[in-house]
Amino acid sequence: MWPFSQKKSIPQGPIAEHPDDTDRSLMEVLVDGLTIHRAKHADTRLLVSWQGQAGRVDSYHIEDAHIDKGILSFDHDQFDFAQLQRLVDINLEPLLSHARNSLDVSSLDPERVAGILEQAFVGCLKVKPFEDSGCYSLGVELDPKEEPDVDPNA
Repeated sequence: MWPFSQKKSIPQGPIAEHPDDTDRSLMEVLVDGLTIHRAKHADTRLLVSWQGQAGRVDSYHIEDAHIDKGILSFDHDQFDFAQLQRLVDINLEPLLSHARNSLDVSSLDPERVAGILEQAFVGCLKVKPFEDSGCYSLGVELDPKEEPDVDPNA
């Protein structure tokens, strides 16, 4: 690595996950992850991975979203923001970003962002809870884009 690299050290593993070794709810864990991201790692892209039951008992349905510099985007190409608008109690129109399939959530508190994510994953993308537990799994982790080191002498 170039000695003048601007890269920061990124924690390995999730910054929040559910289930974990506490009795916190999935939404509490999600809010905690969003809060930690904003407080300590806001310049690093965040991955939110929501997991549930697919068609068979031994299969998973996983959907991902990213928050990059306050912009929430979904990996699903045909994400239906009109459907999401019907499910949430906030006007999404002023939040629509110029980037495709994205919302500017930088002005919203983590609880509101968590609620939008829940409705997006469950209501729009139809992730179902696991049959055996009736719950979902969640991973919130830093997901930096690979950027080359910058040579200050170039």
